[in-house]
Amino acid sequence: RSGGTNMSQMVVPHSDKGLTTGPEDPRLDSVQGERFILTSVNTVNPEQSCPSDAESPSRKQVFVAVDAAAGPEQCVIQVDEPGFDHCADQKNWAPLVPMGSENIFLVYSLKP
Repeated sequence: RSGGTNMSQMVVPHSDKGLTTGPEDPRLDSVQGERFILTSVNTVNPEQSCPSDAESPSRKQVFVAVDAAAGPEQCVIQVDEPGFDHCADQKNWAPLVPMGSENIFLVYSLKP
């Protein structure tokens, strides 16, 4: 892009409740040349409530577009997989974008 000469702070909304707050372990990547960040934040997902949400929301992976064409501004990654515990903290996921692809794949476990 601009070689780092045109930078600004990005705000990633998150809950201020719990032991740790704020984005953790951000992963910067790009799709079709457009940058995005995958990061872990403590947030409440209105579609999937958890018992600990009121005091300490679990950490969830969020997609944050750096460049507008990369996708939505910010969204919580939701997994629709039998047995997936959406109340467990989700950290250290890795984005995988094959060269030339318009698709973003997410690696959340090394267990097959």
